[in-house]
Amino acid sequence: MRDGIKPAVGDTAEREIKCRMIHIRLFNYEIQLERFTRWEKFKYRTRYYKDDLWEVLKTQHVKPGKGGAFNQVEMKSVNRGTKLNERFRSSDTVEKASLEEINFNYLYEDDSDYYFINQKSFEQINIKKEVVGEKGKFLQEELEVKISFYDEKPISIELPNQVNCKIESTDVALKGQTVSSSYKPAILDNGTKIQVPPFIESGDEIIVDTRSIEYIKKL
Repeated sequence: MRDGIKPAVGDTAEREIKCRMIHIRLFNYEIQLERFTRWEKFKYRTRYYKDDLWEVLKTQHVKPGKGGAFNQVEMKSVNRGTKLNERFRSSDTVEKASLEEINFNYLYEDDSDYYFINQKSFEQINIKKEVVGEKGKFLQEELEVKISFYDEKPISIELPNQVNCKIESTDVALKGQTVSSSYKPAILDNGTKIQVPPFIESGDEIIVDTRSIEYIKKL
């Protein structure tokens, strides 16, 4: 059994949730809380709910004309891959899920798996491509990622917030189009579609935000 990791509580998490005596572990956050007020800051975090692990995919804070506000949350089962849409009110709570994060470097892939190595212990692991999902497109040789484990089983990876990518193709900017006017479609060398400023050309290298798949700047 790996030793547990107990990180400090982030200021952002404290601002988003009112606290009392129920513990929740959200990847690298461990907090005490009474009830949820907003889920937006915990998108892509894992929760234990209905005897399963769920990754939060989408959240929407709703204030209806009548009745109390609630969060409409779309979640994906870590174990089964199924999706669930649930409505959580301010009095709802979610049970603790004990996860562990360890840094690994990406090695290579085959038809079904991605392979990683821990540079400290030299332990090598493989994770099914369906578990990694679309994040696998941004894996690059020796890229350091955080892998989350539940009961010794790798269940997800977290990419760096920013990675370097190359523009495979993009449209020619329209005459008179300015940087501030509008973005244009482009395709990265990993096949991902993205919006870029009009001055970006095929072959350019750019920095991409892996959380939102958005252009940041040209290299």
